[in-house]
Amino acid sequence: MLFAAHTRIRAQEPGMEITDLQTEAIPVYPASSLLWEVSGNGLQKPSYIFGILFKVPASYFFLPEGITPLIEASDRIAMEVNPADENLDYLYRGSLPLDSTLEFLLSKKEFDQISTFFYDTLSTVARYKLESRYDPLLLSRQMLCDYCLGFKEGQEPVSYEFYLYNAVRKPLKTLSNGWARQSLMDQYSLEEKTSILMDNYRNKNALCQTYRGLLRAYREQDLDRLWLIAQRAPDFGDNMGQFIEARNREWIKVLNWQMQYESMFIAVHAVQLPGEYGLLHLLRKAGYTVKPIGKPIPATPFYPPK
Repeated sequence: MLFAAHTRIRAQEPGMEITDLQTEAIPVYPASSLLWEVSGNGLQKPSYIFGILFKVPASYFFLPEGITPLIEASDRIAMEVNPADENLDYLYRGSLPLDSTLEFLLSKKEFDQISTFFYDTLSTVARYKLESRYDPLLLSRQMLCDYCLGFKEGQEPVSYEFYLYNAVRKPLKTLSNGWARQSLMDQYSLEEKTSILMDNYRNKNALCQTYRGLLRAYREQDLDRLWLIAQRAPDFGDNMGQFIEARNREWIKVLNWQMQYESMFIAVHAVQLPGEYGLLHLLRKAGYTVKPIGKPIPATPFYPPK
């Protein structure tokens, strides 16, 4: 895909000219790697981007070979959030208003069904969220994540964020303040969110194919396919693209400034990397050279939960 060259726009005052930074067409290259090097544009040292998944089954977790030297060569690690932040739960979960509860929003039959499913089938984390006034959209995400990826009682997932935070002794730069997620959720009424939760509950077996497809695309390092699958994911529906674009446009400002002073190892969800509004393309538009680092993945095959 190519973008058309932008034209220059004359301002009202003579001698004043407004020019888009992208004055020539820039191709949106295929995103076929989990690891990327960012260089050029005045950087003294390269930075690196690693596309991660937030939580995966323990049997699935892997790191591309050769990633440790890249981390060691970096001055700072950057992630969406600080996974050790005790207040993270309250900042990012999105809570129901004080005058509403899930029990109030659902019929008694529906509430009994969803409660029984959470308590009998899902993880302790899911049950905690059900009891803690979580936003129905985020409850839906937790429900499908637990159910589709096999997270049951005593089978806690592996978090890429926690792993990197605990294993990498580097200063941490957080990129997100939660506003994009909250803005996205605010586009839906409570009734719409609750309806999405129940629809996903009723169609959970079919929707699991989407999540398993995400895992397969990730392991094959096919981020373009992962992005296409994510657009059909039931989390936020048609607004997923807007959500990712809004975050990336904010993150690129932070990273553009930070990389001028420090070499960064940037670990963010893989879905943020590909596409017209992905971090990889936005970095190229900003003048950086962004190239894949061809690191092989483990040979052991992965079989998603059924």
